[in-house]
Amino acid sequence: FTIPDLTTENGVRESVAEAFIKPNLRRANFDVLIHAHVAKILFDENKRAIGVMYYHKKKVAYARKEVILSAGAVDSPKLLMLSGVGPSDHLKSFQIPVIADVAGVGQNFHDQPILFGIIFTVDKGNAWNFFTSFLNVSAHKDYVYRRKGPLSVTIGVESNAWHQISGGDPLYPDLQVLLMSISVATDFGLFVSDAFGLKREVSLC
Repeated sequence: FTIPDLTTENGVRESVAEAFIKPNLRRANFDVLIHAHVAKILFDENKRAIGVMYYHKKKVAYARKEVILSAGAVDSPKLLMLSGVGPSDHLKSFQIPVIADVAGVGQNFHDQPILFGIIFTVDKGNAWNFFTSFLNVSAHKDYVYRRKGPLSVTIGVESNAWHQISGGDPLYPDLQVLLMSISVATDFGLFVSDAFGLKREVSLC
């Protein structure tokens, strides 16, 4: 079990750019280039990553120490394969020179489906309530002046439970259960059902 991990500061959700890039823009060893598209990773004769080629007037950036690949679940394997790292048969079919024959690159991609499970109610007065917790003057004052209170935390997500299902990877959990103090009907069909693509008449049944 874990509590939700969030990127926040002073009760406000932050993007990666706000949390990690902007505070470091003045560092001498940190440069940000926009409108640049990385084409591939460059390797030397020892198959060691030495830089990247990117499209911004088609330039090359060489690394003094290391190349960090952090392009997400889709573009990271894509860049590896464009650079010659991946299943050799697949690379050869696109006439990409093979640097390393690694069968797993680009494989085992999974979507993240969500399924609303067991929903139950408790006696009035013993539970968190969307309207009484958020739509009141006290909660808004607490957030505006102190950046605290119910508006500064995740709405209803109390904790995560991680579990390994049968046949999954024995080293990593492959099922996440969100323990939430809300349901799709919490706001009487105003916003939550639309956010998850559910028909309001279904969410209010």
